[in-house]
Amino acid sequence: PELGQVEVSKLTAQSIRNWLRKLAETPARLRTKVGSEQRYQKLPKSDADAVRRRRATANRTLTVLKAALNYAWREGRVPSDAEWRRVEPYEDVETARVRYLTVSESQRLIRACPAAFGSLVEAALQTGARYGELTRLRVEDFNADVGTVTIRESKSGKPRHVVLTDEGSNLFQRLVVGKSLDALILENPSGNQWGTS
Repeated sequence: PELGQVEVSKLTAQSIRNWLRKLAETPARLRTKVGSEQRYQKLPKSDADAVRRRRATANRTLTVLKAALNYAWREGRVPSDAEWRRVEPYEDVETARVRYLTVSESQRLIRACPAAFGSLVEAALQTGARYGELTRLRVEDFNADVGTVTIRESKSGKPRHVVLTDEGSNLFQRLVVGKSLDALILENPSGNQWGTS
């Protein structure tokens, strides 16, 4: 709303920076009944993580704004994109949330899954491999002698080897029993590709 009444051609880098700063300093909105005054969360000034989170949110909103402005520029609705190109997002505010499942949480998750899908989940926990990487694994990709799994097609496009723990190696030994070298390790019992049944 703050920028909504300003013609795109009249936007300045400073006005966008002011908007971004105000956005970062404004606490997150709370659900408010229609017609009621907007309520906000309390934003503790001394909480560095809360400030970081608000800046990260402001950066994401800036990305959306810039995408809309760039679209207007590409469509010839504004003569230049120079003003918003000069606006930089807050630095070092995007941090990944790191949370690992405990052993008991992992065990409960596996037990809650149907058998075949539970094996897929357990393989993911043991290898850290992505879903697509796991569903393409063939028996020949598991080396029981050294306890590794070869991921031939990875996101980076380069193959990699995953060294398994004893527990992981035991899991893969159970999964490959009686299968030919070119068979999939993790087969969907319905006969469909994973994710389609």
